[in-house]
Amino acid sequence: NRTLTEDEEKRLKKRDNARMEKWIAMLPDLERLIEKDDSLLKNRIRKGIPDSLRGTVWPKLLKGINAQNRKTYDFEAMKQMESKDDYQISLDVPRTFPDNQYFGEKNSTWQKSLFNVLKAISLALPEMGYCQGLNFIAASFILYLNDEVKLIHLPTSPSKGCLLCHALHSQKLWTGKVSQRSSKNFRSYLHS
Repeated sequence: NRTLTEDEEKRLKKRDNARMEKWIAMLPDLERLIEKDDSLLKNRIRKGIPDSLRGTVWPKLLKGINAQNRKTYDFEAMKQMESKDDYQISLDVPRTFPDNQYFGEKNSTWQKSLFNVLKAISLALPEMGYCQGLNFIAASFILYLNDEVKLIHLPTSPSKGCLLCHALHSQKLWTGKVSQRSSKNFRSYLHS
């Protein structure tokens, strides 16, 4: 990796500031744009939601997507249910970002939250179930949202439903398997 020149850094900072200003201007109207399925909003999402706004924007996207969703799930009840994937999820959760201050602690609230989200998705989407690598994607969302309930507004299909499933679908990761390469690419996408 090469170091950026001062001019390149200025150009990137200018681009990021312009993107941030556009998003801030769009925030008051965001729900209407989501409902309208606005092409400008889609384009801006594809270019990237500024890191500092993701915790604000993602829940609004969830709310909009969930409003189109006819089938609902009881997340609290699903946490009590058994999934055929519980064992594999329990193996993968401790392996998820082991050096992270939140996920690195065994049986932490963060690990329990990740387990609950992965289990609920495996129950809601039995045709996909749990796929190795999904843990890293879900954990990235949990780190930003800091709320499993906001994340898990559960889906009725991969293209309509929870933010996590919508993101998987839009990144063409919805194939029944999430490869480590795809998971790594998606994590890079999240932090870009």
